[in-house]
Amino acid sequence: MTRWPTVLLVLLTLSTALRGQTDGATAGDLLEFIPAVVADYGQGEQLRGDEVRPLVAPQVQAMLAQGQRPTPEQLRSWAYAIAEGMVNQRLALAEALKHGASLDLEAGRRQVKEQEERLGRKAFARALRLQGLTADELARHLAENAAVQAWMATALDRSGEPTEADAKAQYDRHPEQFRRPAQVHAWHILLAVPETASPEVAAEARQRLQACRDEVALGVSFAALAAAHSACPSRVLGGDLGLQPVGRMPPAFEAAALALEPGQISEPVRTPLGWHLIRGGVVLPTALEPFERVRDDLLAAMRVAAEAKARQDLFRDLRERARVQLYLEAP
Repeated sequence: MTRWPTVLLVLLTLSTALRGQTDGATAGDLLEFIPAVVADYGQGEQLRGDEVRPLVAPQVQAMLAQGQRPTPEQLRSWAYAIAEGMVNQRLALAEALKHGASLDLEAGRRQVKEQEERLGRKAFARALRLQGLTADELARHLAENAAVQAWMATALDRSGEPTEADAKAQYDRHPEQFRRPAQVHAWHILLAVPETASPEVAAEARQRLQACRDEVALGVSFAALAAAHSACPSRVLGGDLGLQPVGRMPPAFEAAALALEPGQISEPVRTPLGWHLIRGGVVLPTALEPFERVRDDLLAAMRVAAEAKARQDLFRDLRERARVQLYLEAP
């Protein structure tokens, strides 16, 4: 089965995209709210604003480069998340070193070299400048992160790791989460006509599709007509879109497809993409997926969530013991 062609969804998305205005603001201007001292923790240790800003700046610059200005809420959220992450990393590194971890700087340098080779020298140098780092500093950060991850692998509380019985209980408690939406199988021929097209162009395309419909009535293969005339990539499959979840297609297209009997051909249907001639197929009603089909994915998701919670609990304990004071507004 095929999915609703990606290219059509991209065209539909692009047709409604709007670009924001930046009024000449720079990343530096927008990050002035970050204080000189972002956090106090431990025995007189601090996280400084000039350590946080270079890590937030690339996200800001990326949006500005697209003509979009981050909202104050976005800026506060990014700054808070990065600052909290930096404090967490420092506390975890101190704990890892206290428990006998060591820094493999040579491994860090190898990773840096691999990144440089993958990105290319110029792109890698630019990435370092954006982060305000040297190659040696990056190598040290990578070595520190490896030490933290190795320590956390042993420090995390895994006593609550979900079992298959837990997954079955979750499945039984929330069957609505495992209900497959109704699906419709459809074929189509698309003549791409933008919404801004003149009435004459739109009418001509509709007439061409009506002619195709007349040919099908005379016995011409719908698939052959799709291959010859359709602007959709599905033309190579005779216009076959496969089973599509109800609620994911353009409304006019979906309504027409659901109203057709298998093999029945619609009148031309207009959507923002153009004019469609639709051949109906089977409609599958909504149904509860069997536990055996969703078990592995559900259990994997529950284990990821359990590990994330264990990490959050570990970091919360570290922050409480270090009496962290963070001077940024929480999102």
